[in-house]
Amino acid sequence: MTTGKKCYEYRGHNVTISYTTYRKTGTLAVLMNYIDGEMECDYDVISVNLCSGLQDGQTAYVDTNNIPEIDRWLEENGIAEDTGIRTISGFCTYPLMVFNNAEKEA
Repeated sequence: MTTGKKCYEYRGHNVTISYTTYRKTGTLAVLMNYIDGEMECDYDVISVNLCSGLQDGQTAYVDTNNIPEIDRWLEENGIAEDTGIRTISGFCTYPLMVFNNAEKEA
């Protein structure tokens, strides 16, 4: 159920953001869920686990490789703020973002 969660519009879908942790590192994992009637269904994992010491319970790298411009959307909707820090993994560069409500909702 979506009770108490803020809904956002993303590419024509009503979505919510939820927070959990990566099993091996315990760092923040950020999920996007779409609303299907009264149910929340998996939409995408918007964070990436780069095993960086900069990741913690409130910061995460976002997957701009598979979800282009997700960083901009997160900022525009007041969900996260860009730290200005970037990390390269493979051929991609990922921005580190601070998620404003992660500690409250995790």
